[in-house]
Amino acid sequence: GPRLPIGENFIGKRPDDVPGVEFIDKPEGRLVDKIWCGNMRHATMAVPGYFMGMTYSYESCGSSYIRDLTDRATLESFVGIGETYGFSQEELAKAHSLNWEGSTNSTAKDTIARIAADPKRKLARNDRFTGTGLLCLEQGKLPFNIAKSAAYLFLYDNPDDAASAEIQAFIQANGIEKAVEKYCQLDLSDRNDSIWYQLVVGHYNDILSIKNDHKVD
Repeated sequence: GPRLPIGENFIGKRPDDVPGVEFIDKPEGRLVDKIWCGNMRHATMAVPGYFMGMTYSYESCGSSYIRDLTDRATLESFVGIGETYGFSQEELAKAHSLNWEGSTNSTAKDTIARIAADPKRKLARNDRFTGTGLLCLEQGKLPFNIAKSAAYLFLYDNPDDAASAEIQAFIQANGIEKAVEKYCQLDLSDRNDSIWYQLVVGHYNDILSIKNDHKVD
């Protein structure tokens, strides 16, 4: 039947005899973990594939580069979320399997465009990339790979997606630096915000220069 999870910090007498009610510890942390860590991992599995000319997430999951980036970003997020909310690394690893079995099954036709949809929301300060990256920085962990994943979302150039088109037009007019500051909602006088900004801008420029370098004249 349906379950209603309630935080352990429930005020008053716990209704232990109500069917379907389940008490969980650290509800805020579990929500952050599911929404930020889980969604960040899911997006990282797919979004770089679009830049490489792929259409479906199973194609991007077939790339060892993308699998490595995703696993490294996920492990970084475990530190940020685990240390902030008191989860062990083992507990998080169990919740987010680093197992890739079945992910390259071509019958699963999930499009990268659906997973990357509305990059404005996904890059915002209180969402999967910037939110998780800043948690890492608060815990003294450099979110190197999470920032690289975010850079791929800034490179997501899909004219059929209104938010993507807006970000691309803003980058064309104002440059990537201003775009990262604006869409990640950063205060560059803050040390951690500034580090996140430098990482994302650096990765963006690096990915573009490698792509251009690999083109044959």
